[in-house]
Amino acid sequence: MKSDFSLNGLKSVASAAIVATCLALPTLEAAAGEAEAAPLSDRELARGRILFLQCRACHAVPGDEGERTGPALHGIFGQEAAAAAGFRGYSEALRTSGIVWDTELMDRWLRDPARLVPGNTMAYAGIADDQSRDLLIRYLEVITEAE
Repeated sequence: MKSDFSLNGLKSVASAAIVATCLALPTLEAAAGEAEAAPLSDRELARGRILFLQCRACHAVPGDEGERTGPALHGIFGQEAAAAAGFRGYSEALRTSGIVWDTELMDRWLRDPARLVPGNTMAYAGIADDQSRDLLIRYLEVITEAE
């Protein structure tokens, strides 16, 4: 008896499932052009949390305390760069950058930290995908709000 199973068929089914899943996930395009982005949905919040995992290895956020190799991100938006209390590992380049973190600068930083602040010591290549950066920034805005 000949089987209808083939590896190529399985790859096609898996690819279709991945594409369908990605298409079903909400996008941030609907918020583009609005003065303020809509609140994050539960699904977007979960996606932001997943994106943040790459940051969490070095950065703490409220509710996730502990010693890290990078500064804590508590209240980062509106804060001057290299100003997190208790962190002493900032590069001279970041300390003298004059940056005050807002969503536009955070987007440029997360896209390419070395380009925004040449000589910084953050070992991170950046996120090329605009939508992923936007979602991560929106997630950071929610979880790092100053109390």
